[in-house]
Amino acid sequence: YDAVVGRFVLIYVQDKAALLRRLVEHLRPEGIVGFQEPYFTLTGTTLPPAPLYTQASTWNIETFRRAELDTDIGLKLYRLLLDAGLTDPEMDVTISVGGGLHWAGYENMADVTRALLPLMTKLGVTTAEEIDIETLERRLREEVVKQRGTAMGIGFMSAWARKS
Repeated sequence: YDAVVGRFVLIYVQDKAALLRRLVEHLRPEGIVGFQEPYFTLTGTTLPPAPLYTQASTWNIETFRRAELDTDIGLKLYRLLLDAGLTDPEMDVTISVGGGLHWAGYENMADVTRALLPLMTKLGVTTAEEIDIETLERRLREEVVKQRGTAMGIGFMSAWARKS
């Protein structure tokens, strides 16, 4: 193959390096491997502090942790590509940052929380009553806008390298 590309795949794989090594075997010389995985390190950061926005982010990340998913996967991509036999990986990170009435980040945070809600409650992260999912997006928006603040959404860490 000319390329192997994956997005939000490795976070769910137990032996990530073994999978990448197998995929690289099927690449032609100079073929490219590229993966994009979540980057949670700055997710939920706000200025000035917006407690609800930060809490929603914390609920989401804690759900991933309790589900035994690798919440540091984005930062591990460089090493994983090296472990797969690739050299000189390049990396980039993209993070949604915004504020104001029309920023899509509030909807995104509420959508991720809604999708994770059944697992959150099952794993004991929080309760549906505490989240109040039907009003979460509105409350997130109101909190940040009232302060004329800025918030960071989920980041996307990308890494790519060519097979020698």
